[in-house]
Amino acid sequence: MSMSECERFVADLQSNEALRAEAEKHAAERHHETPIARAVSFAASKGYAFTADEAKERIKAKAKAAGKTLTDAELDGLAGAGCHARDGGSPSSCHPGTYAGRNDRGSCHGR
Repeated sequence: MSMSECERFVADLQSNEALRAEAEKHAAERHHETPIARAVSFAASKGYAFTADEAKERIKAKAKAAGKTLTDAELDGLAGAGCHARDGGSPSSCHPGTYAGRNDRGSCHGR
């Protein structure tokens, strides 16, 4: 389990539309879980090994690099949280929750 696995997951989601589509289907089927838990469980089913805590740490680090601070409650509530670098490193760029940077409504943090 490592941050590099989270990074690999992000890169693969960005480059593989089929994987993204599978991830979004997984998220819809497991809507009762937190976005981060959904992402971690999907990633694990595809052979990636990172924990929710590792994903959260990556989110926090990306947010800090973007000049933002996230509380644990904000992390848990992120819809689109996780491990991808979709929009240049903002907090939305690093969360695995609903995979390709989209929240359950199809946008990144409502953008």
